[in-house]
Amino acid sequence: MGRDAAPYSGAQRGLNIDAVAITAQRFGIVGTATPLPGYSDENFRIETETGEVFVLKVTSRDREHVRLQAAVFDAIRSKTPYETPKTVAAGSNTAVTLLDGRTARLLTWVEGTSFSDSKRPPDNALAIGVAVGRIVDALEPVAAASTDRQDWDPATADHTIRERAAAVTDERRRTLVLEIAGVVAELDLTSLPRQIIHGDLNDDNVLLADGRVSGVIDAGDAMHTIRIAEPAIAAAYAILDQNDPPSVAHDLIAGFASIVAIAPEEAEVIWPLIKGRLATSVVMAASGPRDNPHRVKSENQVWDILERFPAGNSDLMAEQVLSAARHASARVRDQPPDAPPAR
Repeated sequence: MGRDAAPYSGAQRGLNIDAVAITAQRFGIVGTATPLPGYSDENFRIETETGEVFVLKVTSRDREHVRLQAAVFDAIRSKTPYETPKTVAAGSNTAVTLLDGRTARLLTWVEGTSFSDSKRPPDNALAIGVAVGRIVDALEPVAAASTDRQDWDPATADHTIRERAAAVTDERRRTLVLEIAGVVAELDLTSLPRQIIHGDLNDDNVLLADGRVSGVIDAGDAMHTIRIAEPAIAAAYAILDQNDPPSVAHDLIAGFASIVAIAPEEAEVIWPLIKGRLATSVVMAASGPRDNPHRVKSENQVWDILERFPAGNSDLMAEQVLSAARHASARVRDQPPDAPPAR
């Protein structure tokens, strides 16, 4: 979630969440509470008198997925240079169940400015790709778990798009996303490597500091799926609002490929998966509650990309993505994660 995005809290949905009381009574930490944006969880910034900052997350997600999120953050933090939220214990537990059945967690605050709030500087695309590669590498040993995020799984984007496309009222745009669903449906993903991925390394969840990737937040979409979905998701959001989207996509995929070798069959599906993610984003926005700004924040930028690059898998964007995936050079591999793109 972007650090400067407009707040959206449970109070606006008619929910009664006393974040100050929950944090004090369940976690023993007294502070002020400020609502933060969230797609489905209720999020609050908690700040104590001594300047400590935390994030309280109240979710209806099951405990298994809450544990998976913690495992994802632990693996990234222990095996990469990127900071992630740490879970604050509540007595002998790391989460508490509230009276209505939802789960409350308290996480440490991760400093940094999101890629989105940094105005998506294109020179960071390579570093983000390297970060995505390191994260995929770190998560490879994490045990598979059943997850309930099928709506956002790039491997099944065709189902999500078709189920929700009716909410797109513009006929031309509805036809466009249904065409993308058809392309994704024809992909053969059965033999591609699968593992746990973060699942949402978007422009709000990748943090920058001093021009470097410094941290990663929000593992709410962690899932077990094809691993090539991770860079496809990151690239889908990195190309928004860019003057040269193909170049940004190329740099990000090249950065990823410098860490994780991309199999030929994976390279062929990256661009369709990017478009599938973008189409999923707009149909989810169209079919969900419109009063949540976090759900519709990038809607206009996504439509812009989809309408600028409508061809299935034969346009400039596809060529740039394939070039990066197939020909990541040793020169890129040897660069530090904050190095400028190697052309």
